[in-house]
Amino acid sequence: MRATKDSGVDWLGEIPRDWEVRKFRNVFKESSEVNGTEPVGPMLSISSYHGVQVKEYASENLQRDSDQLENYRVVRPHQLAVNTMWLNYGGLGVSNTTGHMSPAYRAYWIIEGLYPRYVHHLMRSGLYVLGYTALLTGVRPNSLQMSRDSLMGFPILLPPLEEQQAIADFLDRETVKIDKLIAKQEILIAMLGERRQAVVTSSITQGLVDRNPLEHSQTDANSAWRQVKIGHLFEVIGSGTTPQSDRDEYYGGAIPWVTTGELRESKILETSKNVSDLALKEHSALRIFPAGSLVIALYGATIGRLGTLGVSSTVNQACCVLSGPKGVRTRFVYYALLAGRSLLLAEAVGGSQPNISQEAVRQFKILVPPSNQQDLITENLDAETTKIDQLIDVAKNTNQKFLERRQSLISAAVTGKIDLSEGA
Repeated sequence: MRATKDSGVDWLGEIPRDWEVRKFRNVFKESSEVNGTEPVGPMLSISSYHGVQVKEYASENLQRDSDQLENYRVVRPHQLAVNTMWLNYGGLGVSNTTGHMSPAYRAYWIIEGLYPRYVHHLMRSGLYVLGYTALLTGVRPNSLQMSRDSLMGFPILLPPLEEQQAIADFLDRETVKIDKLIAKQEILIAMLGERRQAVVTSSITQGLVDRNPLEHSQTDANSAWRQVKIGHLFEVIGSGTTPQSDRDEYYGGAIPWVTTGELRESKILETSKNVSDLALKEHSALRIFPAGSLVIALYGATIGRLGTLGVSSTVNQACCVLSGPKGVRTRFVYYALLAGRSLLLAEAVGGSQPNISQEAVRQFKILVPPSNQQDLITENLDAETTKIDQLIDVAKNTNQKFLERRQSLISAAVTGKIDLSEGA
């Protein structure tokens, strides 16, 4: 059994006897290099999963001009790049690429005697992320920051150089294996999602001559179906608002407040935030919608996403709520909108942040069969999509186990719990 010693750091615990613990300031030297008049390499970002990578833009319009990049920090290969406001999500890593990144980030040279790939795995390990998180300060989860003094005094584990390389080689090899398994599960999840969409679309458009049922007439077999605007199918189509975030008395009440983040094609039974009776009283745009109402996201990354209120709730301004159905089953409309989502999204306006107006939702047309057919279709779809959703859940749970295995393997290796020393 390998001889160990106390690391002197509570959260690190015992470490191999021949390992050292140094402070961050003694093994890293900050780089002050910035772009100047000519940007150096591509724009880089720091992914919580992959580390430093070339930033991908959704649109060329989002890219900054050269004169806006003068103060952006340059990152060189084998430098440690750090986003101090994202450390609780693993927002750091050793770069393999020359490029530039936000001036709010920092870049550090690594001293001789530290193997860069070992540093990459060590600094991004789950154990280290927990160590950072304990030292972060701030109010909002997405902008917690570590002070420079805390970072400079942070403990860094130093095995012998040969063992650092052995650890890095082992983790590079093993994490690639796990990543391949995760990628296969992601492909399966995507295929199941496509299958789910195909089942919904097929059922909603069954018996129609054209694959675009929202624009063409029905066959004789479906002659009882009628094309109706969404605005004619519900008593109420409305939205909500966001109370001032600095007014604590508006939040923490008993009234669920739905945001687009809660819209996941499922029933909404709880929300991340609740609002108070005072918020409802002082905001005329806030109203309570009954359970069973249908909700659609109007803009943002979740545009077009759907959800059903499982409890009476209010919503923010990015949600459009359909309540009080008239001669239609809300569940059928849910599936009809799911089947026709691409057509509805075609009504969106705006560039990098497209949005759908409430009026576009009101004017959107769906084909509505008689009530008994609506019931049959929704019952069939509920059964079929439930089967597919269960398969998707199994695949997601499998991936979660792979991710946990990956993280525990990294933490064990970089702290000496797995003996990878010469001759082990």
